[in-house]
Amino acid sequence: MTAACMRYSVLVGGRVAVAASALAQLLAIRGVPRRAPWIAALFTATLVPVAVATRPPTVASSLPRAVMASTTANISQIWREHAGWPLDRSLLATWLVATMLMAALVASAAWRLHRVAKDARRTMLDGELVGLTECTGPGARYFGVPRSFIPSWLESLDPYRRTLLLRHEREHVRSGDPQLLLCGVAAVSLMPWNPAL
Repeated sequence: MTAACMRYSVLVGGRVAVAASALAQLLAIRGVPRRAPWIAALFTATLVPVAVATRPPTVASSLPRAVMASTTANISQIWREHAGWPLDRSLLATWLVATMLMAALVASAAWRLHRVAKDARRTMLDGELVGLTECTGPGARYFGVPRSFIPSWLESLDPYRRTLLLRHEREHVRSGDPQLLLCGVAAVSLMPWNPAL
């Protein structure tokens, strides 16, 4: 059962990724931002397999009762036979361990970012509040103030380049890239075996 769910997730994810790639190329030709297909693909590749795996089994009500009872008994028997299958147990255990490791990595990265933000010197650069760090950045985070961080040595960059860099980070914040990245990392944490994610 676990192996079948994994295969289905990879199949859905692969098809959604191909569709998103094609749609993103069409949007690029038209000069339209290409984020929407990838955002939709991320959520579709994550939520569709979860919805399919967690839905209760249904049998068409138009079938005769004897056929429905027989089908239900067969499904129950198959489930009992495969519930103790070592491959599914191994895959489920590996999945759980991988998800826990990914969650630990995400928590560790969030903690390091929190420490960097706490130690950063807040200053106004080109009319924007930023955090100056020792060597972390440039980058943007998904919560707190300031949202943008740059290494302190970039403070001495010529004004045009510094303004361009700060605008780039501001665009990441404005478009929700840190939140999107967090959603992507969460999806990979839930299904670490899915290459499409």
